[in-house]
Amino acid sequence: MEATFRARARSRWSSESLAPAARFSGWEEALCDSHLDWTLRRPREPRFVAEVEQLALGTARVVRCVCDPILGARTPREVARSNAACFGIVLVLDGTETISSSAGALELRRGDFAIWDSERELAFEVHERLTKVSLFVDKERLLRVIPDAERHIGRVLDGREGTGALAASQLEALFRHAVALDGEAAEHVLEGTLELFGAAFGVGARTVESQGLRRVRAWIAARLDDAELTPERIASAHGIAVRTLHAWFQAEGLSVSRWLLRERLARCRRDLARRDGTSVTAIAFRWGFNDVAYFSRAFKRAYGVPPSAFRGGP
Repeated sequence: MEATFRARARSRWSSESLAPAARFSGWEEALCDSHLDWTLRRPREPRFVAEVEQLALGTARVVRCVCDPILGARTPREVARSNAACFGIVLVLDGTETISSSAGALELRRGDFAIWDSERELAFEVHERLTKVSLFVDKERLLRVIPDAERHIGRVLDGREGTGALAASQLEALFRHAVALDGEAAEHVLEGTLELFGAAFGVGARTVESQGLRRVRAWIAARLDDAELTPERIASAHGIAVRTLHAWFQAEGLSVSRWLLRERLARCRRDLARRDGTSVTAIAFRWGFNDVAYFSRAFKRAYGVPPSAFRGGP
């Protein structure tokens, strides 16, 4: 099950509202609220200045952060306290930051972006005044678009040219304009943003579609007995638009409804072949059909004989 982020429509914290002596503790609390839990090392400069602004984008969260040099870490204690498994996609707009994990040390400069994992120990060091934008998204959601996301941890990508520039520009635009989005619009924009990052990380559209289609088919196959299984429910369960779901299936030459019917008929045919005394009606209902007459017609079209004749009895 996916965990979801529920940030306020938009919230902002600034050290300028606090006395110098209270700024570090205030920043530590603000950072943990917006970027998950961290242990910070108190900076040498007492006039430490920082600000952070965050907003929700559907089931994700976009955060803009500005801060003076500082160090921090997610130790096993902070990792254990997290209540959501997520990926963070961080884009540096100005300044320099080093992120260190088991995958190695990454130095991010202006225009660079990278992925980090909330379930891995991590350390960071801000070397000079830093401005960055981060997108926090549930792991399951990102893995539907970038199936090998874990493999890209430890890579720095250039957000100044090619698909990287498109993805970076989209992330900046999200922070400026996402507050006006909600509901279905926010989810569509989020999906498009993740697909741009997928392209930047070298995930081809066909790879994304085939990976996604396999997951959807496996999910449907486990729920063929549900008579209320519709394209809308299937798409919603996977966080994709209905049109995307239809496009994935059409690319394979079969509509969602036709594939669902074919799979249900195959299950019914298998059970009828067992000749264990179960009635045709019971078998039809078992696999999601709620109209026996329709089931009989569909079965005959598919296999050339009605279900009762196939089984050799009523």
